[in-house]
Amino acid sequence: MGAAGLWLTSKLMPSSDDDVVISPPGLVIWRKWISSQSDIYPTCCLSVVRDTAFGSLDEAVSGASAVLFLVSESISWKLQRVHLHNLLMPIPSGACLPLLILCGSCDNGFSSVIINELGLQDIDKFRVSSFLVVFLGENQQMEHLGGFFSDTRLREGLQWLTGESPLQPNLHGVKIRELVHTHLNSFSGVHDIIRNSNLGPNDCISLFNEALDCSAQEIIAAASSNPVGWPCPEIGLLDKSCDEYIVVERFLPTLGWSSNVKSEPIICALQNCKLPTFPYDLSWLARGSKVGPEIENQRIQLENCLIQYLTHTSKIMGISFATKEASITVQTCAKLELCGSSYCVVPHWVMVFRRIFNWRLMSLSSKEISMAYISEFHHVSLPNMDLDACLSSSYYPNSSLDELISVSCNSPLPVNGQSRPEALQPLPHRDSNDVFHENVNLKDAESNLRLDKYPSIDTPFSHALNNATNSGASMNGKPTKEADKLSKLLEPCNLVQDDIDKKLSIYF
Repeated sequence: MGAAGLWLTSKLMPSSDDDVVISPPGLVIWRKWISSQSDIYPTCCLSVVRDTAFGSLDEAVSGASAVLFLVSESISWKLQRVHLHNLLMPIPSGACLPLLILCGSCDNGFSSVIINELGLQDIDKFRVSSFLVVFLGENQQMEHLGGFFSDTRLREGLQWLTGESPLQPNLHGVKIRELVHTHLNSFSGVHDIIRNSNLGPNDCISLFNEALDCSAQEIIAAASSNPVGWPCPEIGLLDKSCDEYIVVERFLPTLGWSSNVKSEPIICALQNCKLPTFPYDLSWLARGSKVGPEIENQRIQLENCLIQYLTHTSKIMGISFATKEASITVQTCAKLELCGSSYCVVPHWVMVFRRIFNWRLMSLSSKEISMAYISEFHHVSLPNMDLDACLSSSYYPNSSLDELISVSCNSPLPVNGQSRPEALQPLPHRDSNDVFHENVNLKDAESNLRLDKYPSIDTPFSHALNNATNSGASMNGKPTKEADKLSKLLEPCNLVQDDIDKKLSIYF
């Protein structure tokens, strides 16, 4: 190492300095705390300088944002050219890093020789987008400059590097499941989510699979924007007790976040979440029925279709768990409508598949694939609307489908060969460990079982209740107990729907 090399090392990699955090051999991490009038807390800037003579070249360029190369007049141009091109080769294509060439001479006319001898004109522009030659030697005729090498010229070269270095990606850490739900909402639109109950099973499945694809593409795009692998792995050497490490943990992405090792398992998991098409013919639902047992058979048949889809078609869960889930789904996500002179069981497929979507996305709960980074610039934002509050207060009534069937048909329906008692049994609820419990309040059960976060509220529940009241809730002009019960249910339901209409009026 010549005089210029020793001087440059003393400037960039000193053995001790107040602004140096760590300085093991061949590495130094500088810190700078910058106060701001607009921010209460100062900004921490970290600069990492690494000597390529220590360790492998692949490690040296990982996370790099600029390259500095010192020319020596005592070494042949051929060797220096080979050395430089070997240094640049591990830089990933698309990194577009700036290259600063430093020379201990003071002869500015020497620039063309350096460019030609080092073959700078042949450098891959996708690896090195620009270069600059800076001479460190001082002009001896300038009396106001002292010393052998110029701090000013070195500073100018480093400032040029800073200005030419590619911007670090502006990232946003997200939970994968929330990312999928965000895309799902953006595709179907707020209006569709809230008001549209006419989507069929395969419409919902198509939207879900498209949301998975868009989530994967957003993750891939963010990873592709970081070809050099920022932040550099040397950041991991910081002492965990220092303030700089706290800043790194809070504001920087995890090391290797954009590597194939981290991103490929997430992409594969998203692809594996895709749902197959719903293969069952449901045209029989439109036929309806006039008597309770036939409606009950339709309900059972609908449950069987869901059980088959959850077990054999999509393989989401086993038969025992699917049986309970299908029963709960039908009770909470289907209604009874009067179509002419017959009653029809009408599933709200958006709500049904919201539950299925959430079951499917449970596979993304493991630590390795539950989080990802996406670009803040390209991320889809949602309208400022509390869908959960709207849906939980509007679509989910205090009555199950079985209660509506029983009241509408004016007769208790058979359960396991026995008549259903007048006080209908509450639905089982599921706790956070997927354990089902009986003997709980019906309203609490429905609240605990609601896994879907964004179902639609286009649920003319009051319409269904009115139909049931007008057609089957009275006998010979005398109101029955069921009619009284139905009227009590109808009043709070109308109040809730009126409140929802006021909240949503600005959107329509």
